[in-house]
Amino acid sequence: MHRHEQRRLTEIENRLTADDPELAATFSQADLHPAGPGRARLVLGAGTGLLAATCLLINDAAGFALCTTLSALLLTTRSWHVWSD
Repeated sequence: MHRHEQRRLTEIENRLTADDPELAATFSQADLHPAGPGRARLVLGAGTGLLAATCLLINDAAGFALCTTLSALLLTTRSWHVWSD
């Protein structure tokens, strides 16, 4: 990020904090915690794996390839972050 952009963002943040401190506190980074890869990604990966197996059984090669790839991505990557309170 360029210095000019950072300076503008800081100015906006300062004005927001002065105008509405409660709203500014709602959006502060201190209140947000990155959710871990957790259960949702595991469930999605397993469900997609089952869908891949179903595609294999009904002889749909494209569906099998797509679902296998998606399942592998869901189960192995940890770089996607979901922010929650």
